Amino acid sequence: MLHPLYVGLFLLLAASYGVGAENCHPFNPNVNGCTSDDQMSGSYVDLDTQLTNAQSLEKIPGFIINITISMHMYLHPCETYRHAALDLFYGVTESPLQPIGRRKRAHYESENELLIQMLDKLWSDTGRHGDCILFLINKYRGAAALAFKTKNPNYYSSPTTTMKTTTTTTPTTTTTTPTTTPTTTPTTTTPTTTTTTPTTTTTTPTTTTTPTTTTTPTTTTTAFVQPGHCTNCSMLACLLSPHVITCPAGQGFCLTSVLDNNGGRDITRGCADQAKCDAIKRDPECNGIEINTLSNGISCEYCCKGDNCNNPPQLVPNVGTQYPKP
Repeated sequence: MLHPLYVGLFLLLAASYGVGAENCHPFNPNVNGCTSDDQMSGSYVDLDTQLTNAQSLEKIPGFIINITISMHMYLHPCETYRHAALDLFYGVTESPLQPIGRRKRAHYESENELLIQMLDKLWSDTGRHGDCILFLINKYRGAAALAFKTKNPNYYSSPTTTMKTTTTTTPTTTTTTPTTTPTTTPTTTTPTTTTTTPTTTTTTPTTTTTPTTTTTPTTTTTAFVQPGHCTNCSMLACLLSPHVITCPAGQGFCLTSVLDNNGGRDITRGCADQAKCDAIKRDPECNGIEINTLSNGISCEYCCKGDNCNNPPQLVPNVGTQYPKP
């Protein structure tokens, strides 16, 4: 049973926006073999109230974005998250054969499902009110588009980052003192007369200077390689606007952390040092994290080594990059 406040808001909204209960008939899309995996939960009044609060109070713009996209996918269950975002917020479509020059991006199906699980806890049961859902999409589409484009400035093109390697070498300097040549004074002899005078020989001793060589040792500075890059985000930002950062020195590993929170999942991604990665001990439940629901409070952490190896949507890094090796 709806809270009396919700009933009052519903009547007020119906009068204000001209959407009566008779127009909120169940929506039954005519699709072949397509079923919606993200059926909406939550009354029309409840959704409108939450969206109004999120918009007017400028709180959690991602909440507006995701409910708007989820409502669109509810009406068009065959569309992916990416197609819904392009259609709603950019007014473009993407052909598999001609992607109109824009970058193909991962669809974030895994984390989108986790997000929907978290939002489900905020909604009450309701029917498929197609007209009402469409009305809400049109009402909040502008606010959602503004928030989406602000959070995803590079949704069409990926930023390019170049790592610079700098090598500094001090040249070798060698200084040599020249050799001094020894000097010898010749012998002087007095000629002999009738009276014999002893011969006097004066010899100046030889002076030899040993050459001195001074060598300055070669100094080489080893090239400094910038740390790698990792995705850095938490919670909804990992779905909407994951940022790639250059890791600080000493943090050469990427880390993905998943914490079960009463059936939902709190996801964070960032950089880590080797000590952090060596200390990780995972619960056996973490082995099925991609396909199973974890028990409440279970935490799973995954380290990897490689440029941006923790990028979404996958939770477990590729086997070739995991540290320690599985």
